[in-house]
Amino acid sequence: MLYIVIVFGLIIGSFLNVCIYRIPQKRSLLGLRSKCPQCDNNIAWYDNIPVFSFIFLRGKCRKCQSKISFRYPLVEILSAVISGLLFWRYGWQPLFLINLVLAYAMLVITFIDWQFMLIPNSILLFTLFSGIAMNIIFETLSWVNSIVGLFLAGGLFYLINIVASKILKRDSMGMGDVKFAAVIGFFLGYKLMLIALYFGFVIALLYIIGSKLLRIDIKNRMIPMAPFFSMGVLIILIWGQQIIRAYVRLILY
Repeated sequence: MLYIVIVFGLIIGSFLNVCIYRIPQKRSLLGLRSKCPQCDNNIAWYDNIPVFSFIFLRGKCRKCQSKISFRYPLVEILSAVISGLLFWRYGWQPLFLINLVLAYAMLVITFIDWQFMLIPNSILLFTLFSGIAMNIIFETLSWVNSIVGLFLAGGLFYLINIVASKILKRDSMGMGDVKFAAVIGFFLGYKLMLIALYFGFVIALLYIIGSKLLRIDIKNRMIPMAPFFSMGVLIILIWGQQIIRAYVRLILY
């Protein structure tokens, strides 16, 4: 079953690539065949097999020989790995499906935000309403915990945005990040949400420090926070209970 879930993740990863490419352009996700962005030729089904087609084509379009972005196999591999890890953690239970929806949405948001500094409302609304609908069906999440998490995360980030903007005299965080944090708060609840966002800030700080050590100039580029928050959320979704138990043991002993 784990192998089936991983293959499913590869296939979904191919669709997530379509979302990453088309949503910022406000193009339809359905009813349109995949085309090469350079020569505009339709991509045959045998050239659209996740990961393997990229390898067989040596990262180039069959028709025009233009390079295919490495993002495509990367997203497919990440989708497969994340799917497998979540199944390994939760097995066949409703929480696996709910967290899988969140993970796929975060993967799309991560790549769009990194490239365009944009978190589309359409993805956030779809993710939130999917979570609400699935919780109505499966009754897995605590409604009180989720609603408190939603408003607490959104309010906390909105406050951070206002304070940081006044101190730095410029926008420090977009409203997309505020809404993204609210959606995370709904899925995780307020306790796990705070831990996940803490990890997100730590990872972002490590990225900044690493960039300085490697002398990568990031001064003129705003840092998208969604990718780092997504990493923090994944850490909690997969290893959250172990982290909490380790923290409690550290405090008690």
